[in-house]
Amino acid sequence: MAAQQLPLNEAPGTAPAAPEATLDESTQSMDRDHSWTKCLFMALCISLCITVDILQYSMPLAFLPSVLEDRGHRPMAIATAIGVYYWTGFAGGLIITSYMVYKMVTARDEDSDEGMEDQVRSVKVIRKNLRYLVYGLGVGSVTLAGQAMYPSCWVHTVCRCAQGTAGGVIFFYAFFLSGSMFTGKQEGIAM
Repeated sequence: MAAQQLPLNEAPGTAPAAPEATLDESTQSMDRDHSWTKCLFMALCISLCITVDILQYSMPLAFLPSVLEDRGHRPMAIATAIGVYYWTGFAGGLIITSYMVYKMVTARDEDSDEGMEDQVRSVKVIRKNLRYLVYGLGVGSVTLAGQAMYPSCWVHTVCRCAQGTAGGVIFFYAFFLSGSMFTGKQEGIAM
């Protein structure tokens, strides 16, 4: 028997090397069929992103009004420092929604519904959405640290403004991920 010839870069007993040409991430679609364990783990991670955002929002509420009042700030300035979170979260959500609607309305005729669906579920888009979650959580963490280090009314207001915008991004992209990473009953659980 003749011995099998292996390519120069492979050793006997190893798996063959992957082909040089791999799929582009923008054309590679996400595998949406997961085991229930993997589904629950990923859904929990997405849910924890929202939980951390809510905790970052609510953490200063226990002390912020009384600290600002003790420092002599007016009630309107205190209300602004606390309430700006809601307005910027709404504005961030409105901007994201408007952009998504614009993309959907201005899509070329050659892009069918299936093409748009594949684009939403591509590995590249999923990774981009995950990056948005991480950036949003990072902004929330940095601003929370800023509030602790420089506790002036102006810093609190600016940080709460950034936290609200980041919170809007986190909520929207967590929802997008839940809809694009799962299918069937798993999608319902993740939502």
